[in-house]
Amino acid sequence: MGAKQLRNRWEMRSWKDLRNMVGDAYTEFCEKIRYTRPTTDSNRARWPLHNLWREVASVIANDLHENCSGVLPSDVIETNRAEHLRMLDRQILGLLVSHAAASGIQPSHFGEFLDTQIEAIQRMSDEHPIPINERIGKAVDRYRFK
Repeated sequence: MGAKQLRNRWEMRSWKDLRNMVGDAYTEFCEKIRYTRPTTDSNRARWPLHNLWREVASVIANDLHENCSGVLPSDVIETNRAEHLRMLDRQILGLLVSHAAASGIQPSHFGEFLDTQIEAIQRMSDEHPIPINERIGKAVDRYRFK
C-alpha cells in the first residue's frame, strides 16, 4: 500500500489514524491481493493460495486485530454526508414554512407557495453578481465529511 492509498482510501493522516486502522487496511489488502501456488490449471483464479500467503493473512488477522475499527472511512464519510443533506433539507423546509407563515399563506396553498418561491429563488440566483459555478466551488471547499 502506498501513501496515496493510505491517505485517500483510508483517510490516514496521522500516526493515531495509522494505529487505529492499519489492521483494516492490511486485512482488505490481503483480500484483494493473492499470492498463489501455480498449478497446471490455465485459469489463475482457481490457483490455491500459497501457504506463505495464508501465514501472512493469519498474522495480520491475529496481530493487528487491536488496530481494526471494522469501518471504512468512506462509509463514515458517506453516512455523514447523507445526514448533513437530511439536516439541510429539514432546515430548508423549516425556513419555507416560516416564510409561508410570515407571508400569511394558508396551509392549503403551501404547495403553490413552494412553486413561486422556487421560481423567485431561481431568479435571485440568476441575478447574483457571483456566477453559480464560483459559489458552488466555494461551498464544495467547505465540505469534507470526516
